Amino acid sequence: MRPRTIIMIFAGVLFINALTVLGVLIWSKAKTAHVQTQSVQIETSFTEAATVAEEPIRPENSSREIASPTFSVPNIADTWLEFESRHDGEVVSRRFRATGRCGPAPAGSQLMLVVDSGRGVFSPKLPPIVVDKKTWSGLSNEFGAPNGGTFSLCVFAVSDEAVEKITEWHEQGRATGKWPPFRGSVPGGVSLARIKLRVANK
Repeated sequence: MRPRTIIMIFAGVLFINALTVLGVLIWSKAKTAHVQTQSVQIETSFTEAATVAEEPIRPENSSREIASPTFSVPNIADTWLEFESRHDGEVVSRRFRATGRCGPAPAGSQLMLVVDSGRGVFSPKLPPIVVDKKTWSGLSNEFGAPNGGTFSLCVFAVSDEAVEKITEWHEQGRATGKWPPFRGSVPGGVSLARIKLRVANK
């Protein structure tokens, strides 16, 4: 064979070897990068999971409504009540007084003003209504509705046992600044009357 041919064959073999080595290097780096990426993803996922697991449960992240506990309800067969100082459709301030006339509260119960937001949630107002013979009066407030918004003001007959629990709920609200409304109904309560009111548009 001619020397020139031998040199060309040798050069071709070297070129092929160089390409093979280069290919192996590229493949090796790509695999290393892939493994590192997976490692970072695993570490990130683990860190995120740890962060979620360690984050404390805060009251504001909990449900803003609470289910009504079960209590026996008063027998209101012979009970009557009507509003006098507030009328259906009346505009009221955020805090207001309501008065009216009524018969005796059912045995083992008290009368309470309750705000019904219209979304199936109820906020009892303390203290309970004051009854003097056939007249009643009580203080209420509504801070959940927007200016100009409407809500229902109700009077409930509530069992003494339930009033105690509602008082505990109110005291917790005073301590935390949060009064989550009751969902579905007022515990141990029966509605006697209701009117629709509107918050003053200020």
